[in-house]
Amino acid sequence: MLISEKLNRSRNTSEQCCWREMIMERAQLSRLEQERLDRGWTRAYVAEKVGVDPATVLRWERGQNLPQPLHRQQLCKLFSKSASALGLEEEESPTIEGGQTSVVPAQRVELIEDTYTVFRSHDFTMRLQTLVWSWLIRYGPARYHELQQLLLFELEDNSMHTDDLLSRREAIRRLACLPIEVCGLSLAAPVLVRPIEEILTHCAAGITACWYLRKGKDLAFASDTISRYIPTLREIVAIGTEKQRQASSSLLAQCYLLLSELAMHVSNSNLSLSAACEAETYSKASGDAILQIVAARRHDAAHWYAGHWEQALQSAQKAQHLLETAHIPISPRIQSYVYAGLASDQAYFGQKEALVSLKKAHSSFFAHSPDEPVPIWISNHSEANLVLNDGLTHFYLGKNREAFDSFKQITEHHADTEVIRVEALINQVMAEITRDDVSRDRDLCISLWQQGIEGAISLRSEQWFNEARISYTAMQAAWPTEPRIKALRELLVHW
Repeated sequence: MLISEKLNRSRNTSEQCCWREMIMERAQLSRLEQERLDRGWTRAYVAEKVGVDPATVLRWERGQNLPQPLHRQQLCKLFSKSASALGLEEEESPTIEGGQTSVVPAQRVELIEDTYTVFRSHDFTMRLQTLVWSWLIRYGPARYHELQQLLLFELEDNSMHTDDLLSRREAIRRLACLPIEVCGLSLAAPVLVRPIEEILTHCAAGITACWYLRKGKDLAFASDTISRYIPTLREIVAIGTEKQRQASSSLLAQCYLLLSELAMHVSNSNLSLSAACEAETYSKASGDAILQIVAARRHDAAHWYAGHWEQALQSAQKAQHLLETAHIPISPRIQSYVYAGLASDQAYFGQKEALVSLKKAHSSFFAHSPDEPVPIWISNHSEANLVLNDGLTHFYLGKNREAFDSFKQITEHHADTEVIRVEALINQVMAEITRDDVSRDRDLCISLWQQGIEGAISLRSEQWFNEARISYTAMQAAWPTEPRIKALRELLVHW
C-alpha cells in the first residue's frame, strides 16, 4: 500500500482536538470555533463539507472574513445552528448622512467585502504584509509562534489562481525582505533603529517566508536573506529583556536550523555543521524543549551529509534521549522526524534496531492529526521525507528492492520539495545499480540520473551535484562500454 493511502486512511478517522490554545492562547474562542471544537471536528473536515480551503475556515473563526451567504447556509446546516448562534449573523452598519445616523443594509456591506476579498486574493503581497502589521497592532509583544502559524496557513492557502503563482512567489520573497527593508537589518552589524518588538515580529514573519522558499529553488536567496537577521537578533539576546532574549534566541535557533540545511547546497558541509551547533546553542537559550530536540536532529543530518557517520549516530541518539525524557507532550510529527533519522544512522552500521526505529517513525507520523499545527521549522519532515528515510534505511541494510520502491514513490507521488525530488532521483539510481534480485535497468538509470543532475544544477546544490558525480561513476563501472553513459559526462558542468 502506498504511504499516501495510509495517510488518507489515517486522516479519515475522527480525533478529538486537544490543541485549541496553541494558536490563539489567551484569546477568546469565537462561537464558530467553539462549536467545531465541541464536536471534535477539524478545520479540514468543516472545509471539505462546505467546499472551501481550511485556511478560509480559520479566517472565519478569527473574524477576518465573513462567509458568503451560500457558505453561511451550509455552515448553519452542518452545525444545526442558526447564523446568530454561530456568530455569523449579518449586522447593519451605521453611517452618517447629512449629520444623521442611518443604516447601510448588510447586503451592501457584504458586497463591499466581496469586492475587497477578490482584490486580496489577487494581491498576495498585501495579504501577507497586512497580517504582519495588524499582528503588531493587535497583539504587540511576543506570541511569535502564533504569528508564524497564521502565516503558514496563508502560505498554504491554495485558493489563488494558477496564473497568480509567480506573484505568489514574489510575495513570499518580499515578506522575507521586509525585516531588512523596514528595520534596516544588515549582515555587517546589529541595527536597532526600530523598537525591539517590531524587529522580532518582522523577523518571525521573514523566517517563515524563508523556510517556505526553501521548498522551491530559492535556496541561495533564502540563505542570503535570513543571514541578515542574525547580527541584530544576537544583539537583542545580549541587551534585551528576559522575554526579548528568550524570543530572540528562539528565532535565532530557527535561523540556524534553516542555514544548516541550506549550507549543504549553497556552501559546504563545514558551514552546515557550524550552523547546526549554533542552532543547538540558541535552542537551549530559548528554553524550548521542542527546538532542542529538532536542533539535535538537525545536527545529525549535518553530520550525515558530511560523511561523519559516527557523529551522526551520536546526534541522533541525543535527539532520541531528549525526545524520550521530555517533560512536555511532543508532537507525533517531531517524534517521527527523530526516529526516521535514527533509523537511517542505525542502518548504516547494520544495526537491526533500524527497522524498529523506522516502524516508530511511520506509526508516529500517521498518528499526527491533520488539524494539529506543525511549526514551520519542522515542516520539512513531510511524507516525502519519511519515505526518503525509509529508502535510505533499506538501502544501507542491503534491501535494494525495497529501497528502490521507496525512492520511486517519492519521484512519482510525494516530491513536495525540489530538494527531496532530486535526492530521491539520485538515490534511486544507486539503488537500481546495486540490485541483485533482477537485471539492472540501464535505460531507467540513464533517465533518472539525467533528471537528477538537471535538478541539482537548477538548484545549484553542491551536495547533489557531488552526489550525482558519484552515481555517474557507479554507472560507468556498471556499464563501461555504454556510449550513452559516456555522453552524459557533458552534463557534469558546474555553474
